[in-house]
Amino acid sequence: MTHFDLPVYVFDFRDLRNCDRTTDTKEGETIEVLVRQENDLISPPVRAQGCRSGDGQSFEISVTTKQGTQSHRWGWLALLDAIRVHRGTSGARNP
Repeated sequence: MTHFDLPVYVFDFRDLRNCDRTTDTKEGETIEVLVRQENDLISPPVRAQGCRSGDGQSFEISVTTKQGTQSHRWGWLALLDAIRVHRGTSGARNP
């Protein structure tokens, strides 16, 4: 496993379109998502790839850095809940 120095990138809940695009993702679909530096709430967004699993149960986010590719996986329902909490909406348009 590759060890990554900071910054580590996380899903960017600040962008409503990013959240909407993600909640609209179909099973097996890959989309562009935005991520941000984990410990810098005002960092500019960075483009990454998001892929909903074929069974629809998870969503993997991968971002390429100088050190390689960083990725992390969300459970689909957990991601929808996080979007709802961060955006103040239902977040469950595509269960």
